[in-house]
Amino acid sequence: MKVSKNKNMTIELKKSSKNSIRLRRSKEHQINFLNNFKQLSGESYFLISLNEMEFVVLIEIEDFIKFRKNIIIFSIITISYN
Repeated sequence: MKVSKNKNMTIELKKSSKNSIRLRRSKEHQINFLNNFKQLSGESYFLISLNEMEFVVLIEIEDFIKFRKNIIIFSIITISYN
């Protein structure tokens, strides 16, 4: 992913205090805005933050649209070793 310094950018934050988030809960008007912004030569992203895991991921709008229909819950699982 290349973020250009010569383009406008918009980011929608999705935040959860747990270690998972339901991507299908994203509102259609948010997705439409980001998609339209991208089509007008901007950069559009979803920033997903899972506070319990201290995990953050930036997803381009095109990828978000593809994956949200197939993935109900975005979840991070960690394994601890003693």
